[in-house]
Amino acid sequence: NLFSTRLMAGSGYESRDQGPFRLFFARNTRRDETALRILEEFVTGMTRPPADQLALRSPAPKTERITVHLLESDEDFKKEGLAQVLTTLENNGGFFNKERREIVLKVQDAEAMGAGLRHEMVHVLMHLSAPEAAWSPWLSEGLATYFETSGPIPGGWREGIVSPSLRILIRQRLHSSGWIPLRRILSASAEDFMGADNEAFYAESCLLVAFLRVHQQEAFHQYYSHEHR
Repeated sequence: NLFSTRLMAGSGYESRDQGPFRLFFARNTRRDETALRILEEFVTGMTRPPADQLALRSPAPKTERITVHLLESDEDFKKEGLAQVLTTLENNGGFFNKERREIVLKVQDAEAMGAGLRHEMVHVLMHLSAPEAAWSPWLSEGLATYFETSGPIPGGWREGIVSPSLRILIRQRLHSSGWIPLRRILSASAEDFMGADNEAFYAESCLLVAFLRVHQQEAFHQYYSHEHR
C-alpha cells in the first residue's frame, strides 16, 4: 500500500519476506530476526496442543500473507492509525487490520515488541480460523492479552497468564473502587478498548478469560465454539 511504499522510500525502513510474513522494520536494527522468531514460535505453539483446542490455524504462505509494520516513532504509528482505522490510537500500541491482513505495532523495547506481536497474532489467527465470526470484544481482547505471555518451554508450550503488570493494575483498581462491573465488560465495545480507560478493560477481560480457561473450561469452550462460526 502507499504507507509501505513511503516507508521504503528513503525513510530508514526496509522489508523482508519469510514464509507467510512480510516485515517492514528500521534499518540496522535487526528487529526482523527477533520478530520472525517470535511470530514463528507463536504460530507453531498456538496451533498445537494444548492451545489447539481453540481451533486456530496457521496462515497459508502463498495466499494469506501477513504484513507486519514495526514502527519506530509515535508519529508514524499515529499516521498509520489515522489512515487505516480513522483514529490516532493514542491509548494503544498496535492493531490488526483484518481487511488488509496487516499488523501495525509501535516498537518500544524487545519485551514489549514480543508481547505486542503475540497479542496481534491472536487476532490474526482468530480471524483466519473464522473469517465471518463476530467476536465479542471482551473475548477477542481478553484472549489476545492472555496469550501475550505465552511461549515455548522445555518439552512443551506455556499458556498465557495474567501478567504481573496487569495484576498490579487490577489490585489498584479494586482498592480505589475503580473496578469495572462484569456486565460492563461483557457488553464492552471495540471503542472501549481504545479509550482513556482501556487498560482496565484489557486487564479485566484477560482476568475473565484466565478464570474461565482454568476453572470453567467446559463453559468457556462452549461459548468460544458458539462465537467461532
